[in-house]
Amino acid sequence: MIKCDLLSDPDAVRFAGAALTVWHKELRMRFLYWIISIPLAVLIAVFAVSNRAPVTLSLWPLPFEVDLPLFLPIMVALLIGLGIGFAFEWLLQGKHRRAARRMDNELKRIKTDDTTPTTPNADQKAIGHS
Repeated sequence: MIKCDLLSDPDAVRFAGAALTVWHKELRMRFLYWIISIPLAVLIAVFAVSNRAPVTLSLWPLPFEVDLPLFLPIMVALLIGLGIGFAFEWLLQGKHRRAARRMDNELKRIKTDDTTPTTPNADQKAIGHS
């Protein structure tokens, strides 16, 4: 039977501390997400309820006019701007994602090279290595 005392093994303590730190960071980020999301959702709901007055949206040069609640065109414009911003950032970060993918593939290739058994070549056989 193998007995492992985690407190006497410095590597185990360091690993456990690192795992706990990552877990705490995740928990803090999730808490921060909810701290921001709930008031933001309440503000959006209050904004939508307080701006229900109808406005006429003219789609110039087309001959169409649409009556909408005021909050709807404002929210649509915000979402379009958000989408454009996300797309712009995604395009800018493409080179970093490509570099990370390249490094990941290189690391996988190196790991498979390290684990593949090598067959002795003719020089090693001649010397007497098997």
